[in-house]
Amino acid sequence: MKRLISFCRTYPKLITWSVAIAVALAGGVLGWTGQCLNTELTSKGIVSLELAWKQEKAERIRAEWDTTHCKTHELSVESFAGHGKTKTGNSLHQIAKQNIVWDIPFIVFYTLLFVMLIIRKDEGEMPGSPLKKITKTFIALAICTGVLDLTENFFMWIFLDGADVVSISFALPATLKFLFVLTLILYILFQNLIVLSAFGKSFMVVLWRNRVSVIGLIVMYLALWFSDQGQDLLLNLNAHFTGPLFFYIILSVLAVVNWFLPKYYSNSFIGQIPEGTGIRFLLINPHHQMEGNETNVPRLMGSLTFLIPACCILHALQAMQIQYFLDFIPPALLLTCIILLYIRITDKDLIREYFNILLRKDRDWIVHLTISIMLCLIMLFGFLNKGAPHHLTMLSIGLFFMSLMFLMITSLRRVPEFYQLTAFTKVLEWMRSQYANRWVLGVASLSILIFVIFNFIPVRLATLTLSRFVTLPVIFTGISFYTVSFFILLIVGKYSKINWAGFLIILGIVTAVFLDNKFHDLHLVDRNPKSDLKPLKEYIHEWILARQDSILNDSTSRYPVFIVNAYGGGIRAASWTSLVVSHLDSATSGGFQRHVLAYSGASGGTIGSSIMCTLRKAHDGRPVMPQQIVEFYKNDFLTPILIGLLGRDIFFSISGWDAIDDRSRLQDKTWEKHLSPLDSGLYQEEFSSLWQTKGLYDYDVPLLLSNTYHVEGGLKGIMAPVKIHRGQFPQAVIIDDLLKGRSLSLSTGAFLSARFPYISPAARLDASHHFLDGGLKDNSGAETALELYKLVEAIRKEMEGNPTWGKFYKSIDVYFLSINNAGNNDPPATRRNLVEFTAPFTALYNNWVGNTLRADSMLRNETKPFYFQFRPRKDCVTHEGITFRPVLPLGWQISDFALQRLKESIYYGDNPGNLKKIEGLLLK
Repeated sequence: MKRLISFCRTYPKLITWSVAIAVALAGGVLGWTGQCLNTELTSKGIVSLELAWKQEKAERIRAEWDTTHCKTHELSVESFAGHGKTKTGNSLHQIAKQNIVWDIPFIVFYTLLFVMLIIRKDEGEMPGSPLKKITKTFIALAICTGVLDLTENFFMWIFLDGADVVSISFALPATLKFLFVLTLILYILFQNLIVLSAFGKSFMVVLWRNRVSVIGLIVMYLALWFSDQGQDLLLNLNAHFTGPLFFYIILSVLAVVNWFLPKYYSNSFIGQIPEGTGIRFLLINPHHQMEGNETNVPRLMGSLTFLIPACCILHALQAMQIQYFLDFIPPALLLTCIILLYIRITDKDLIREYFNILLRKDRDWIVHLTISIMLCLIMLFGFLNKGAPHHLTMLSIGLFFMSLMFLMITSLRRVPEFYQLTAFTKVLEWMRSQYANRWVLGVASLSILIFVIFNFIPVRLATLTLSRFVTLPVIFTGISFYTVSFFILLIVGKYSKINWAGFLIILGIVTAVFLDNKFHDLHLVDRNPKSDLKPLKEYIHEWILARQDSILNDSTSRYPVFIVNAYGGGIRAASWTSLVVSHLDSATSGGFQRHVLAYSGASGGTIGSSIMCTLRKAHDGRPVMPQQIVEFYKNDFLTPILIGLLGRDIFFSISGWDAIDDRSRLQDKTWEKHLSPLDSGLYQEEFSSLWQTKGLYDYDVPLLLSNTYHVEGGLKGIMAPVKIHRGQFPQAVIIDDLLKGRSLSLSTGAFLSARFPYISPAARLDASHHFLDGGLKDNSGAETALELYKLVEAIRKEMEGNPTWGKFYKSIDVYFLSINNAGNNDPPATRRNLVEFTAPFTALYNNWVGNTLRADSMLRNETKPFYFQFRPRKDCVTHEGITFRPVLPLGWQISDFALQRLKESIYYGDNPGNLKKIEGLLLK
């Protein structure tokens, strides 16, 4: 034991870091193998069993684990016929026992880590000096903790094997173990409190000075880690070699900006500016050597620019259930460990230290060789992939190498010997002769110019073939733009002693509050034709009369009339709605939409419905093939919105100047542009013109009821091509009543329902009428569908005694088709740590969820025999023999694989049966 302690005290850093890495790896494996154990009964996994003091609870856990199988890492396997079966994994009983086995190395490593951390704070400085009594006491406590953990595991093992074991036999050692662990952590923290406080204070000060970079990295992290749209964009990014190419380029620019520009903001540098030289000194004097965290933090920021996307890719792969090497390590844990490692490397300047050691041994060539190998691997992993989803792993590896290489080069660039390797003398000497600031400022200026150009041609950019593959680089160009711009404001402000950045932000807030901002006003058009809209009640009556021949020709069966409600959900809702209708229309030779009285949608569901109405008109009732729908939704609908969000809208929203299209208008134009080859420009025409020509209505195109949300009143708003009365839709804001004889284009009217907060701005009609996404009130569109049904029933009742028209109404049946885009495994709307402060906000946010469930359940309950629902229940697709689960994004761009999942979902689960039933109704 003494020899072991002596060895530990001789090589404390090496052993501590080695054991810490081992703890992280073992803990990652432990968490990965045990995630199946998180059930309603065992919300904390195996810990719930460990702390089961009550025998009854322990028995219930054992019974559940004996009969439940793990499906966390399993995917559904579908046959070509469309029937599916679930491939189940091991029972939770087996998973729990495996978890206990993996816990043994974790116990050994964390016990050793506690011992090392305790020994390192012992006052004895010589390896052979005796340990203090308190040190020995806590070492004994750490060993005792490990023994208690092993004891607990032993009794849990035999308990799970069915032995008659009382739960206290493992609950007691587990409780003591956690108390001892808490005691050890508090002791270690207390021993290191002074050092941690000094380091934390110094580190946070420099971090605040680098706040521009920090905010940019946080935005990057949130966009790629928590957003399903970001995960889907990664699939598109890797679908073409230009994606990784531009991704590498813009990340390199952003990394260099995050690393280099902070040196101009340091106090020591500003203090060196000679009197009278002005800002020129900043441009011509690049040689400034900072020390400590002023050097370390910018290097860390630059490295994180590559590291964060690399770990976000791994997180996306896990979300899509794509296996990769070391996928048992949670990406969040990996990111945290590497950040801590980088902090350690930069704080101690370990790269330069080891380079000097190699230099003394004439082995400095190893560093150059290492960088050369990493450069080759970066090229290999970045570009030599086939665009398959599982090849995203290679792109992630390339970014990890870029992160490390960036840290190495920035650490060694000031060492003269770094440039003296014979094989690369000319290249390295040329690099050494360059002024870094000129390159950095040049590249930064170029990134600003590119982003400004993007803001002038956003719609044209979206029409380029490569647009879908470079959306992420375009986003990061915007991040680079603001990073450079705010660094310049901070640097100039510090030199001039005027807080220009603060004044600019305050000026923007004041201007936005007090100016009459018309930038997000609805784009109004003249009504064409000039005639008034037909009342809805009259329209329904004439719609039925237009089908009198079909109703009377078949007296043996009843005529089916469909009302479709389409759920919101961004582009996945739009594409799913269009695909369902397209399949039904194709299967019935265009007959389905002739039987559809109206679409009632919210958000993306309204967009999908409006697309089908437009194509119905443009194709004269001929069905649009599903493959045409798939090809249409492969277009880029997202990039112009993001350019507007990050660019032009920032300035014009603050100033209120409406001299240019806002991002909502860009969205309208983008969809109009992509749809124009299929609809000959109908989508950009006045809203009602799709249904009426010279005052005559076309009853072959289903009505579109676009549901939106009135901000001031908290009420539902409805835009329709017919005249609606409030009594027909109680407590609804009728948009046409507010337009005062004018109208909206079809695209604008449809997207009045699809204005998700912040992604799209609130539509302003006047000071009292702003409109947001219809899904914020009822995301199903079912409430409006039910109200429409009640109106049809009221008309039917009125006509019962009419000898002429009564027989038509008696011969129809009204059916409902609910198009819900939620998949099987979509996560529930849960919130952890619900406390007094967050509960009201959570409740207000989830209000739309309750409204949606209530509306669709009421519709289903009242019309159950006549109710159909389509959902994309197919979880996975197969590509190159790899089965994975592409995410269904809620934004406005969708990958080929997500579209494939939706298309194949039509013939999966309950959907084929519903298709046959509807076909049977229409083809009688």
